[in-house]
Amino acid sequence: MKKKIILSEKDLDVALKSLKKNNSDLYFSLGVGFQYEYAPPRVSYCALYAKIGQDFWLSLSSEIYYLLCDPKNKQPKDWVQELIYGDIRNLLAGIIAVIASTYSVSLGIAIPAAALVIKKGLVNYCKTKPKEKIKRTVKVILSEKKKSMEERFK
Repeated sequence: MKKKIILSEKDLDVALKSLKKNNSDLYFSLGVGFQYEYAPPRVSYCALYAKIGQDFWLSLSSEIYYLLCDPKNKQPKDWVQELIYGDIRNLLAGIIAVIASTYSVSLGIAIPAAALVIKKGLVNYCKTKPKEKIKRTVKVILSEKKKSMEERFK
């Protein structure tokens, strides 16, 4: 079930600032978002967030490709094309909303993932079709993460 995403102006400002970060910082943010996605409040971790983010990005980027791109002509889908030629805020909001609602994840995952896509450039991103099949889908990875958190914090 897809959840409705409402982005505030503050959320969009945070997302716009993320576009200025380098990729290693975005992987770090993605790793933090993934690590805390289903964690209860006031839990604190010490982890290799950048590595976690890069590993998660391998699966996520492959699936995002098929959400945003037409694999036959290796171009952004029509609805994405419309956003490309508009305001960057609308493009960013559109991609964040697609990621967050498709995977039912927080902005802690959706914002750095959207920033990684946009920084590559949507046209360039769509030109490079994923080469290998992912071993586990993002929904499976997230489901396993959620189950492990539920078991850990019963």
